[in-house]
Amino acid sequence: MARKSGPLTGSPDVAVFGKENSSKMKNGLKKESASIQEQLPGFAGMLSEYQEGKDELNLAEFPIATLSNRVDQATKTIVFEDSTKDSSTGEIILRSLTVTASDAFGLPTASDDEVLLGLIQLTRQQGFRSPKIYFTPYQLLQVLRWPPSTKNYYRVHEALNRWLGVSLYYDNAWRDKGTGQWVNQKFHFLDNVWIFRPGQPQIEGPAGYSHIKWNEVIFRSFQSGNIKALDFQVWSALSTAIAKRMYRFLDKRFYHRSRLSFNLEKFAFHKLGLPRSYGDMAQVKRRLIPAVEELEKAGFLKRLPASERFTKRLGIWEVHFERGRKAEDQELQDGAQTPLTIEVEDLTPTEGRLVGHGVTRAQAKRLAAEFQETEINEQVDALEYLLSKGQTMPENRAGWLVKAIAERYTPPRGFRPKKQMEMDFKAKEEKVKAREETKKKKESKRKAELDAEKAAQEMETKKVADYLGSLLETERWEVEMAALKSSPLTRGRLGSGQTGALLRDTIIHSYVLGLITEGKSV
Repeated sequence: MARKSGPLTGSPDVAVFGKENSSKMKNGLKKESASIQEQLPGFAGMLSEYQEGKDELNLAEFPIATLSNRVDQATKTIVFEDSTKDSSTGEIILRSLTVTASDAFGLPTASDDEVLLGLIQLTRQQGFRSPKIYFTPYQLLQVLRWPPSTKNYYRVHEALNRWLGVSLYYDNAWRDKGTGQWVNQKFHFLDNVWIFRPGQPQIEGPAGYSHIKWNEVIFRSFQSGNIKALDFQVWSALSTAIAKRMYRFLDKRFYHRSRLSFNLEKFAFHKLGLPRSYGDMAQVKRRLIPAVEELEKAGFLKRLPASERFTKRLGIWEVHFERGRKAEDQELQDGAQTPLTIEVEDLTPTEGRLVGHGVTRAQAKRLAAEFQETEINEQVDALEYLLSKGQTMPENRAGWLVKAIAERYTPPRGFRPKKQMEMDFKAKEEKVKAREETKKKKESKRKAELDAEKAAQEMETKKVADYLGSLLETERWEVEMAALKSSPLTRGRLGSGQTGALLRDTIIHSYVLGLITEGKSV
């Protein structure tokens, strides 16, 4: 059935991923209730068009993610460096940003960077009033102009997981709006993330909504006004991560001057985040040219011939940019932006999945009202399963999906509902975990036994050495001869070499242990 916004609820049994535990959050619900109610008008739906975006100035200055959309599990840390002249002191400051990742999720990717920028837009829509914002994944997808598909919902979840595990170390690289100086800061962007899932209790906020909480460092920067206008329509229309990153950085720098020049190597590696594997500047230029051309086509950059775009001076390559007409117009508009008249769309995540497959919003809402979410999601999962297998589907995919839900189609052969797959995966994980625990216990027990045997042998060796050391030389000779004569292994004779010496020591060792046990003396 369709969900309606209701009173805030909290449950100590609901897991919250972050630095706040459930009990602390529950105790603070009454205080936060008024703030949540203030934000609800902005949550009637999401923007059908979104242009007047915002960007945090520190995030525009240095890259915070890789330029790839794939996670490189072998790399857990990236470092960006530069130097600048502090306008307040006139001194040259060396700046660096170190981004480290968790072992489980790795470094943030280019799409993760987009998700973070999308969260900034949602926070802006709520007036930067609270570090905690409430939203549906569908709303976030709308502002990012990503289709509401299962793949993109998964991308959002993965991005939030990664940002929770990312630590940032700004060394003289975080601009404090209050003091106007570059300072040190060490923090995570997100302190807390909670993702709503159908069928689970709503921990807080409007029914069906997820929430994130910004770290106080980044949120304080928002509230202090350390943000700039960003033409979100231009940014979202760019096709590559390099172009998007270049647009955000240059858009910030064009605020002060219309022509910019940079050391090509530093610009590519430390401002865009290009991999260091592109050590050859010819390769670097080839990577940048498509992004530059795209920004020229958008009117953001003035077109320049290659001979003027890239120049070499004293053996050092430089890159040059001039502000285009679009950037000039944007600068004139920055101080006089007016709020947009926003058309809103109130869709739940389940309704968003239906719309993503071509179902009309009216049909999606009707289906959500008549059928359980689990029934709808199972049919959508079945459809996506068939598509992933390359099955030929009817031209009217939306009509097929509506009929499948209404008539409760039998799942296709080989398909398992997502919930069943999750249960099976969990059961498999538990079995693997149980086997690993059993293996660890056996290994631990065996190690303890070996350690005990080693300790006993060392004690025996010490006893024998102490016993023989207490004897006179003639007494010791007599004991050793008696030991050798008593052994049936040698019959009084020993071989030569290491084998013979080892056998001799073993026989004497056993014989002396017997004397010690019997309490005999020479």
